[in-house]
Amino acid sequence: VLNGDLGYAQILGQRFAAEVPTQINFAFDSAQLDESARRILLRQAAWIKQFPEARSRVYGHTDAVGSQAYNQALGQRRANAAVAFLTQ
Repeated sequence: VLNGDLGYAQILGQRFAAEVPTQINFAFDSAQLDESARRILLRQAAWIKQFPEARSRVYGHTDAVGSQAYNQALGQRRANAAVAFLTQ
């Protein structure tokens, strides 16, 4: 992946999407991981450990309620919560 072999990265991305859930959900206006999210992240972590050469990205999303700045910060807190869980 790091040497520019995009085909391999695409294959890994497709396998990840087919083999583990790719999304977690949060309660409204929250960045706290619930039990369901933690279970999904554990499955993702186990899958990711099989491919240490791969790099992953985590995105945090929100609904459209609230200001753009508030939602940007909430999305970042959600992504940070997922990354913190995955890295522990």
